[in-house]
Amino acid sequence: MPAAASPNKTWTPAHDAVVLRAAVRAILTSRPNIYSEPALADLASNGGSRINDKIRQMLKRFTALYPGSDMMVREEVEKLGAAKGRKRKAADESSGSPTKSPKRTPVKGGGSMGQRGDKGCGAGVAEAEVDEQDVAEESS
Repeated sequence: MPAAASPNKTWTPAHDAVVLRAAVRAILTSRPNIYSEPALADLASNGGSRINDKIRQMLKRFTALYPGSDMMVREEVEKLGAAKGRKRKAADESSGSPTKSPKRTPVKGGGSMGQRGDKGCGAGVAEAEVDEQDVAEESS
């Protein structure tokens, strides 16, 4: 429960900074709600980075109106990022699928179509050429 307000207490620039910081934090934490606005749907490419950049720009302009709050937006963005934790990279993970696929061993020789021979062409190609020669000899 908040303390009882003193009627003699004057408003100071420190109070301005507290209210300003709370407003910046509230806007930054509600960015998903801003991204979901239907009027901004056509600007939401790149995961909303354009909208995020514009929000930060507007907040910096707003906080610039108050002396001593130059770095407030950056500080709050860093605090929010630290609260989420760092993103994990594949190299940091000890389990999971390997990053490289194992090398396949080529199938030598051939019997059915689609298998690769020693020269890299399909074994079925040579069989098709023989069949064409047989058909040409039979028709002559």
